Amino acid sequence: MAARGELPDVWMVDHGPYYVAQGWTADLTALTAADPDWQFVSSKVREYMTLNDKVTFLPTAQYLQGYWVNTDLYEAANLDAPTYGMSVDDSSRSPML
Repeated sequence: MAARGELPDVWMVDHGPYYVAQGWTADLTALTAADPDWQFVSSKVREYMTLNDKVTFLPTAQYLQGYWVNTDLYEAANLDAPTYGMSVDDSSRSPML
């Protein structure tokens, strides 16, 4: 559709910056500025959606990634389990990580 110059008004993509670089997106800055809910989108997500000072695409979902720590294993080995905010230097001293 892009090759024919017939992109729809709204469409979903997997990697926004690629489509921005192709010139296939619109400037949504005024639209988001007028939306009272835009403030509830996390600052990191808003930053990712903004390229060259323009909001050019919008998120459809947010996928959380992280680690689950089985503290029982650490306790059984008499070790301190990693905690939220632990530095990389501190975590690298743990023989189980």
